[in-house]
This record gives sequence, C-alpha cells and structure tokens, in this order.
Amino acid sequence: MENSKKFVAFLDILGFKQLVQNNKHAYLIDTFKKFLFMNQYGLANGQVNQNTADQEELFNTGISNVHLISISDSIILFTNDNSIDNFINIVNTTSTLLNIGIKEGLPLRGGISCGNFLAVSRKFTNQKFVFSKQLMLGKALVEAYELESQQEWSGCIIQQSCIEQFSNIAEKAKLNFIIEHHKIIKYDVPLKKEKAKYYVVNWIKNNHSIDNKNISSAFSKHNKNINSSSVECKIKHTIDFFEYIMKNKYFSESQAILEVK
Repeated sequence: MENSKKFVAFLDILGFKQLVQNNKHAYLIDTFKKFLFMNQYGLANGQVNQNTADQEELFNTGISNVHLISISDSIILFTNDNSIDNFINIVNTTSTLLNIGIKEGLPLRGGISCGNFLAVSRKFTNQKFVFSKQLMLGKALVEAYELESQQEWSGCIIQQSCIEQFSNIAEKAKLNFIIEHHKIIKYDVPLKKEKAKYYVVNWIKNNHSIDNKNISSAFSKHNKNINSSSVECKIKHTIDFFEYIMKNKYFSESQAILEVK
C-alpha cells in the first residue's frame, strides 16, 4: 500500500493471556475461528452474502473499503486515504467489531488515529516452506496503539486530529451527520490515571442484543478469571458506557442509514 495519510485503528482482545493459559489448544483453535469470523463480520458490517453456501464467503466483505490485518490477539484496520468517507468506513467497521466482540466473549479495546502509514504484504511458497513478509510502519500505527493502551474499558478512542482535519462544508456536513446519529459521541473516557473527554466509537445498537449481563460474561467467557480489581474496573467502566447510551438513547444508527453516499 502507498505510504500516505490514512486512518488506522489498533484493536486488542482484552484478557488474551488468560484465554491462552486457561484453555486447551483445541479449544483455542475453535475460539480463534470465531475471532476470524468476527473479522469477516466486521469488514462486511454484518451484511450476509446471499449467493453462497460457503462459510468462508458467508459475509459480503467485498463491500469493504477498510483493510484488516489480524496478528495474534490484535486487529489492525486501515483505509486507502484520509477522506471523510473512509473515516466513516473505519468507524463503522470498528463499531461492528466492538459489538460482536462483546457477544462472542472477546471484548476489544482500540484507538483510531490518522497519519502516514505503510503496509506491505508478500507471500512466497515452494515445496518445503512458506515465507510471509508483512511490513506495517508509520506514526499513525504507533499513535493508535498508544491510544488503545491508555484505556480501562472495552471501547475505542478517536484521536482529536481525526475530527479536526475536516474543514470544507461537505466534509463537515458528513461529520455532523454521524455525530447527530450517535455513530461517534463525546464521552469521559476512563484512562489508567484519570478520565478525559474524547470522541469515541459508539458500538451500542438499538436492537437490545446486549445488556449488563452480556458485558460481564464477555470478560469471563472462555474460562477467563475476572476476580481482580483491574478486570472488575474494566467491566464497570464498560457497563457505565452502556448505561449512559441507554439512558440518553444514543443508540448507534444502523449501517444502512449511515452508508456513505
């Protein structure tokens, strides 16, 4: 991919170490099949491909304008450029991933930044071995990672510079549209040392498929131990966000409403 300004999201599975330590290898394989399923679901924003019975092609990932690289417990998303349309695209994909992560017991935490980013992927094979080369480089990736690591919940911060760069009338109109429809909202984000107000990705949908129990069980599912102050804190902060959205009816509007025209 060309080295240019892009939106980059870095997402991490919370509780990954315990997930690996507390389960047998066969169980981990099944669980990470679900993780790959999550990635496909996120890229397709939940849209099913009606023309196939193949599980590998179940979701219509061909509609995506966001690239995804999955490494161990991390997901890296990036766009082709830093246009307002691709900002909305990466927000939509991140929102879908956060939502299904809770449902599948693989809660995610992330950050979205904007800046120079280069991604190169090559694969070489012969009869004896497979050699895969992946290069991801750029300030945007470092900043997205730093945003992710500061937080004490399952959620995703948006770097302020992502918002501030949109200056013309058409860009501002689209940005205001997704704010008015609660796709992104301003929120006091729980950080490791304090709270700070950021725009965040809103992953709560108006379909009542998630509640407080779902959130608590997401952190304990797959034999993860939640009997620590650190985990209890993350659960509480995630539930606080959920209740804030429910109380104010700030549901994230459906993908269909927010498709970029």
